[in-house]
Amino acid sequence: MTNNLEKRGNVYYFRRKIPVDLQRHFQRAQVMYSLRTRDYAEAKRLAAEHTVAINVQFEDARRRLGEPASPPKREPVVLREYVLDPDTLDGLPSGQKVLFDPTNPGDHVEVTLAGEPAALLYEDAVLRGSGEPLSKGYKRQVKDARKYKTALLVARAVDAERVTPASPPAKTTYPSAIKGSASEGHLAALAESWAKERKPEQQTVAIMDRVVGRFYEYVGRVPVNAITKAHVVQFKDKMLEAGQSSANTDGHLTNLRTLLNFAVANLKAEYNAADGIKVGDRRNAKAARLPFDLPALRSIFESPVYSVGYRPDGIDWEPEAAYWLPLIALYSGARIEEIAQLAPGDVYEETYYADDAEDTARSAWVFRFTDEGEGQGVKNGGSVRRIPVHLALIERGLIEFIRKRVGQKRIFAMALDSRGREGANFGKWFGKYLRRSCEVKNARMTFHSFRHTFKDICRARGITEEVHDALTGHASGKVSRQVYGGLTYPLAPLVEAMDRYRVQGLELPTPVMQTP
Repeated sequence: MTNNLEKRGNVYYFRRKIPVDLQRHFQRAQVMYSLRTRDYAEAKRLAAEHTVAINVQFEDARRRLGEPASPPKREPVVLREYVLDPDTLDGLPSGQKVLFDPTNPGDHVEVTLAGEPAALLYEDAVLRGSGEPLSKGYKRQVKDARKYKTALLVARAVDAERVTPASPPAKTTYPSAIKGSASEGHLAALAESWAKERKPEQQTVAIMDRVVGRFYEYVGRVPVNAITKAHVVQFKDKMLEAGQSSANTDGHLTNLRTLLNFAVANLKAEYNAADGIKVGDRRNAKAARLPFDLPALRSIFESPVYSVGYRPDGIDWEPEAAYWLPLIALYSGARIEEIAQLAPGDVYEETYYADDAEDTARSAWVFRFTDEGEGQGVKNGGSVRRIPVHLALIERGLIEFIRKRVGQKRIFAMALDSRGREGANFGKWFGKYLRRSCEVKNARMTFHSFRHTFKDICRARGITEEVHDALTGHASGKVSRQVYGGLTYPLAPLVEAMDRYRVQGLELPTPVMQTP
């Protein structure tokens, strides 16, 4: 029924095309008005009612115009059948076709679904919401249609796994002087010194190398102490001329600024020529990703992975990650790479003392996100932390699942991508699954949206900024939090915060998992 819905801002509108033979009578081509609700389920229910009601209006208009009750000489037609779900008011495909007679429609009504005419089967009690018992036959047809829709989603998910990946884009090559033969006093040598001292992730080192290579390509091999603001502006302009986005160009400028800050701190330059130079106002940069709204979360956790135990094949990562990674992200706010790098020993039980008169000793299961293990890395120093495991994850068997992984390098074994990232290949799969099987079409909603969702829910539940920053590993401008956060942050307030964390309106399905 969603074809007749349109969202404007936060409010849903009913929209229906007027039949050609009635457009002159109504003096317009379509009907559109506000349903005065922001709730998706309520909007769908209202749309179903209005669809039936407006069909009656059309028939009444034809009678008043002295025309036949239906278009002239309209014969029965074969239409795809849909069944109105009494719980969600969705039109569920039944997988059948019916001979629909406009002069004697019976229990069907003609609607437009998926861009084509369809026969919708319904009972009046569903539209009235009266709570009257439904017939056994109708209940059976609803049940069969639900099964058929689930089978379609599974088939779509399987088909998504068979899509041949596109050829990787050609890689830009940079001067060989970036590594191994960097000349003293130039950017390449500066990047090597910076990497040796700061010891960042290999991925970050590669990014810095890319920045140096592009600076050489667009500006030239200018000595560090001779780089001026004019050189940096030239670098910015050339990046944009080459087709780089504003965000990507600003990212390169930020990394160049980091290198030149290091040069100033080590007396290799008198000032940072990149200070203050950027493409423009980045106030909208954070809007690049949106948190998941409730309909999106319901679509994810009612999808085949959770409803029927579907697991992808032909992959290079642990299939059970399809079930656990979205759940862990929703109930921890952790980044995809942080979850992918978890070793079995990074989930353990820790003792803490409650803030009560007896100083009662208690314990909590925690995740530890660190850069200490083999191949592990974090985005920044603030990302090293440990946080309580939410009860929703424990109830669904996460601890038992991890116990069966003891002795392995990772909880979720994943092959590295070309940039050495463990979670990237899973992220690519989830992106396709999100669009095709979960039908979440908003391009600004990605796996990282779980992190935004976690932050928003923390704020809504009254969890203080200091505590939810400690949970997510967000950097803070306060020195006290920079020095005393991470693995040393008191566990009691974190446990209290996770006890308060609830995703209101989301009912997680009963676990449907494969045996490890």
